[in-house]
Amino acid sequence: MSMIMAGTVSAIVTAVSSGMGDGYLQRWLSSYTLAWPIAFVVLLLLRPHVTRLSERLTGAGHSSNTTAPGASRWSQDSDGHDQNRDV
Repeated sequence: MSMIMAGTVSAIVTAVSSGMGDGYLQRWLSSYTLAWPIAFVVLLLLRPHVTRLSERLTGAGHSSNTTAPGASRWSQDSDGHDQNRDV
């Protein structure tokens, strides 16, 4: 995810700041090699906080028995065999 985001943003910023003329690919690769490690570290550091905030805002994570409509849930039958059933 961080690779795609860093690549897209650095490509757009490079094109806007210096144009897409001669040397664009080299300038973009230079920007990307700087941006991707930073994006990766930021993702690792912020992901738990963003996940908690998202759960708080959406109400997700409060009940283990909630499943979206049309989703499937794995369960076991009376013999202990796994079976997939629609909820």
